Amino acid sequence: MVRCFLFFLGLLSFAVALTIGGCTRPLLEQPRTVPEPVPTVKEEARPEGLGTFTMGDQTTVLTHSYGALQSDEKDPRQTFVVVLLADRPVAETDRRPSRLMALVKSKKLHALRIIWRRGFDDVRVALYHPEVVASGQAFRGQAILNITALNDHHIEGEMRSKKLGQDWVFTVKFKADLVEGGIVELEPLAGADASGKFARGDGKGPSSQGISELGRLGYEFSDDDFFHAIVKGDLRAIRLFLSAGMSPNGKLRSGDSALMMAVVSCSTPPVTVHNSIALVLIEAKADVNFRNDIQATPLIEAADKCKPEVIQALIDAGAEVNARAAGGGTALLMAEVMGKSENAKIIRNSGGTR
Repeated sequence: MVRCFLFFLGLLSFAVALTIGGCTRPLLEQPRTVPEPVPTVKEEARPEGLGTFTMGDQTTVLTHSYGALQSDEKDPRQTFVVVLLADRPVAETDRRPSRLMALVKSKKLHALRIIWRRGFDDVRVALYHPEVVASGQAFRGQAILNITALNDHHIEGEMRSKKLGQDWVFTVKFKADLVEGGIVELEPLAGADASGKFARGDGKGPSSQGISELGRLGYEFSDDDFFHAIVKGDLRAIRLFLSAGMSPNGKLRSGDSALMMAVVSCSTPPVTVHNSIALVLIEAKADVNFRNDIQATPLIEAADKCKPEVIQALIDAGAEVNARAAGGGTALLMAEVMGKSENAKIIRNSGGTR
């Protein structure tokens, strides 16, 4: 028994001897491997650009942007912020208008060059594309520039073209460091008829007539802006839209037509202007028998809102005087209930019934 106890005590002493700091260490330790440091490669900072430039059915992705802060040759105190966006790297010596045009003619480049006269509402954009007739010329009023960050060394922003009937569109976002120094070189402004050279004038789309003027008024050639002009009561813009080829039968996403919106707005100040817009749309052959979601026609809506001359113009253009809305109401009923005696008289004399 004593021998067994001494043997057990010996084993316990051996175990304690292997214990250091409260942790039991293995008899044999595996060699540790220390990973070698991975060398880091310092990448050269490059300006960022992202956007598309579409001409007809061909879209180019713009991937490079370059910035410059340059001065006016005649007035050194006046500075210009210049941003070049291209589909390939462009050497510093090739960023002048003459060199850009040389690259375009050799079909080696597609680019946009944005020039902003700092401190003024003066922005122009020059297009560099072999298919654009006015390539290498600058346009004013045909794009919207939004600068989100700017100092003397860096610029960030976005720009998109307006929809004014041209065959090209672009939208870009950019970040670029501004290289200071040098005299700005400005591309010649495109002539008054430049838009017409690449806007469709073959009867299949909008012509150039009135489109440039719409741009100066702040409108794009789009259905949304057309309807906005109707609600706003901008008679001049409505005439320009129609002369440029906008359909008088355009419809909102809700389904209402341009004429329906015009007659609904007849009682909105300025009343004379809104009634004139309805007359202009009727003259432009807008559908006078259009029905909205409650089956009302322009004549039914106009009966209590528009002046008598609009009622007469609708009837003369072929409006159905006895059309009924979903609830059964007619134009005559609407005029009588709302106390529009002159309108009711015109409708009644034209064969209208309740």
